[in-house]
Amino acid sequence: AFVDNLWTGVSVTVEAVPSDVHVTQSQIYGNGHDQMSALSPYPFDGHAETVDARENWWGTTNSAIISSGISDGPRGGGGDDHPKIDWCPYLMSPGGPARAVHCPDLQIDAGETFVMSETDLPWLLTSWMLVEPGGTLRIEPGVEVRAPCNQDDSVLVRRVSIRSNGDVDINGAPGSPVWFHADNDPCLKAEWDGLVVGGEEAVATVDHAVFEDGYSGIHSGGGATTVLNGVTSRHNNYGLWIQGGSSVTATNCTFTDNDEFGITASYGGLGPPSLDVSYSSIHSNGLFDVSCDDMFGDASLTELNARHNWWGTADPFVIRQRIDDTVDEDSSGWVDWCEWLDGPGGSPVGAMHCPDPRVCDESDTWSLTDKPYVLTSDVTVCPTGTLTIAPGVEVRAMVDDPKLAITVHGTLDVHGTEASPVRFASDASAPAAGDWTGLQLRSSSVSTLDHAEVRHAERAVHVFDAASAVLNGVGLHDNTDGLFVYASIHATATDCSFTGNDRYGVYAQGTAALPDPVVTIEGSEIHSNGPAYDFYLDGGFSTPAETVLLATGNWWNTVTPSAIASRIRDRSDSTVNAWVNWCRFLDGPGGDPVASNCIDSSVCDEVETLAFTDEPYLVLTDIDVCPTGTLRIEPGVELRFAEMPSPLEVRVRGTLDVNGTEGSPVVMTSDSLSPEPQDWTGLSLGTGSTSDLDHLTVEYADRGIE
Repeated sequence: AFVDNLWTGVSVTVEAVPSDVHVTQSQIYGNGHDQMSALSPYPFDGHAETVDARENWWGTTNSAIISSGISDGPRGGGGDDHPKIDWCPYLMSPGGPARAVHCPDLQIDAGETFVMSETDLPWLLTSWMLVEPGGTLRIEPGVEVRAPCNQDDSVLVRRVSIRSNGDVDINGAPGSPVWFHADNDPCLKAEWDGLVVGGEEAVATVDHAVFEDGYSGIHSGGGATTVLNGVTSRHNNYGLWIQGGSSVTATNCTFTDNDEFGITASYGGLGPPSLDVSYSSIHSNGLFDVSCDDMFGDASLTELNARHNWWGTADPFVIRQRIDDTVDEDSSGWVDWCEWLDGPGGSPVGAMHCPDPRVCDESDTWSLTDKPYVLTSDVTVCPTGTLTIAPGVEVRAMVDDPKLAITVHGTLDVHGTEASPVRFASDASAPAAGDWTGLQLRSSSVSTLDHAEVRHAERAVHVFDAASAVLNGVGLHDNTDGLFVYASIHATATDCSFTGNDRYGVYAQGTAALPDPVVTIEGSEIHSNGPAYDFYLDGGFSTPAETVLLATGNWWNTVTPSAIASRIRDRSDSTVNAWVNWCRFLDGPGGDPVASNCIDSSVCDEVETLAFTDEPYLVLTDIDVCPTGTLRIEPGVELRFAEMPSPLEVRVRGTLDVNGTEGSPVVMTSDSLSPEPQDWTGLSLGTGSTSDLDHLTVEYADRGIE
């Protein structure tokens, strides 16, 4: 009898392998700290000694209380190669019979196979069961495995598990599963670790098993391979935990009613894990149904396949909220949950194609037109990837928070035709602007969009971060913003339409640290956007006075210059902006240019000559003649200055040479239908400039010549 001692009833220190310690048919209880402990000052690599403490009376028949008084290597802070205490079976009374259970071997070494096949009584796991590399554990149908579990928060039950670095074959069958669960009912706190498969040599095949009451029902890590079929993991902290380069395939499984996560994935030291779970039920878990931690590093390389599963609902927005991945954390893995089922064991909901969320080191083509491609997560084209979208393809984005996007770091080729455009839109039943992020073209990417429509996005086409984009026959409608350009980019648009967007048709912004954006829009429609502007410049330009965004030859839904100017915010509204050159605007959709000539806003390091007299030159921006420039105006030329919120002027810092004649004077006047004084500022001849003005008429200015 080892009872009522101040600290420990029995303390075992193993200093050499093998050891031979047996404590049986004894009474061990009532001691101050531990009833029994085992440790080793020297871990023995690849082997853990087992201390035989079977058939003892521990002062109780409750396995949870017995477990709380035993401290061995795995449960007392040591590792796999520290001693274990095997106390199964235990006596039901002092000197009485042993509890009617089967007791497994706790150490299965290389070359050994241990089989658990008896089903008449449960098997009781009292410490870590360790399967070494080269060892095999086989469990047959109908076997029941129990582990102690807390019934009282004031009692600490030491964790136990089946830990395999070798092979595990769990061969349950339909109607006769293998059942792992707590030995104590009710189990208030998960305190056994379930099946833990770890190491690159570890392989676990689990058919028709039920895991309950564990910290994690199944834990696969360290490069292990785990195959699950017909497995149920419920009432654990985690249903399935995958980690550290491991590979898990799960089919026809159930991960429900776990305290935190149905499935959780973490990076680990061996890289990202691989998961392929399908035709399973994953729902009703405490925090998330699937969760990825935020340690995946380059998350663009990690995709977890969770297609064809039942999520407890067919509502995609609800499903999305129950998944914690890169949509929520940039450094998490990606969960691809497309083609969700309409019920347990059901069929995929709706008609859709599911695109791969990552296009890296390859060319991917979306070409199917029988049903739409539906985005359930962001799609990223890596710098080494090319995404091609064929004519007639429809792409829909689910409504999510954060919003979904197609982000291009490599190459995007959209090959719609006039008869079969490519369409991008929201998948919502009542779509609205801002339902999804849109096309994000960035990181020096190269994109070509031919005959495409983009709707319901926050920024339909967002070009930034040194990207380049060519748009032809593209319609950007029903978005928050249509074309959104930022900083050092190149964007060209021809025969496009930027109309009906909630805020702006075209938005442009520079940044002082980078070259200004280069934008050319021709033969397009830009009108009927937001309450204030169709074309909006938002400052930040590094050289605003010299930078001109070309928007010539477009239809603005009016032929009145002042009306067009009022819908464009550029340098005429704020000196932090560049200029927008919208000269030769069209007389209708796809129409002809209104009769006028155009003039450069900046004359620097050159001689520019205005000589056409068939039509007036329409001036839409200030004209700046640099100290190194010469502006020459020939006889009979007429310059008309559009009415602007900030009146226009000709600012001369170099040379102005006006060569009118008595019979063919040069005329500078207002373009207003009802001209008045101060419609424009006038000629400003600056310090150091040289001007020669012959037969010049200046009218309707604020100060004709200053």
